[in-house]
Amino acid sequence: MMDDGTLEGERAQRIIICTGFIELSEVNRLRFIIFNKYNISSYVKSFQNGNNLVYSIVILGENRKRFQLLINSYIVSSLLYRIGFNKGLKIKM
Repeated sequence: MMDDGTLEGERAQRIIICTGFIELSEVNRLRFIIFNKYNISSYVKSFQNGNNLVYSIVILGENRKRFQLLINSYIVSSLLYRIGFNKGLKIKM
């Protein structure tokens, strides 16, 4: 999240984790681990980058809130805005 992720959408409704050129099977493996360990659902979004198909993991709604709470203590304070923390404010629930 500090490098290849973002909060996106009107009023920050989703988190996107950019997985770069990781194979789709590995992206789905990561989604499976996140779901099984933390009960956070997501889906895969794909787009064309030159000649390559690139994948991202998208986390929405209540799942987004759970993910934010899960990772916020691992994010450098100057980058907390990337997961919905603005100037020390709490995540909007």
